[in-house]
Amino acid sequence: MFKKAAFVTTLVVVLASMVLGASAVLADGGETLTPVYDDDEGWITCFADGRINGCTLDAPVAIFYTRESQVDVDANGVPAWNDDGTPAYADVVTGVEMWGIVAGYDNLVKVAGLTVGQIQAATAAGTDTILSQSYGYTFGYSASGYFWVTAPNGYSFVWDGVELLG
Repeated sequence: MFKKAAFVTTLVVVLASMVLGASAVLADGGETLTPVYDDDEGWITCFADGRINGCTLDAPVAIFYTRESQVDVDANGVPAWNDDGTPAYADVVTGVEMWGIVAGYDNLVKVAGLTVGQIQAATAAGTDTILSQSYGYTFGYSASGYFWVTAPNGYSFVWDGVELLG
């Protein structure tokens, strides 16, 4: 069954790249796309580099969570341990980075980079707020509980970002 699924996935990727005709460039310079199943739209092609807005192939900005491996702790702050006596680690969201297309530059430019601490401090009041603004890109938070990004060409992207609020 796994071989059949792997074959179908590979076939879909190859066919999607043939249909698209042009390769999409990733933030890391790669050109990897992957099919993703969406309940509303069926199979769609997305970037495979971990960006939050990865299924928007024509986005002028790539939005990423920064992550770090940290010792896992329970609700009381007590470190977790593996069965072999070694500390257990968890992948933790540490912030957000945004890389955008900026006129006059040959490569993507980092247009925003904030830590979870900076985001939590700025959103603590529970009001609408602009978190970052540069090169015509704006990263904001809405008091109704979502984050948003706008770009100079009119592009916008909204997500719940619960990982950023702690």
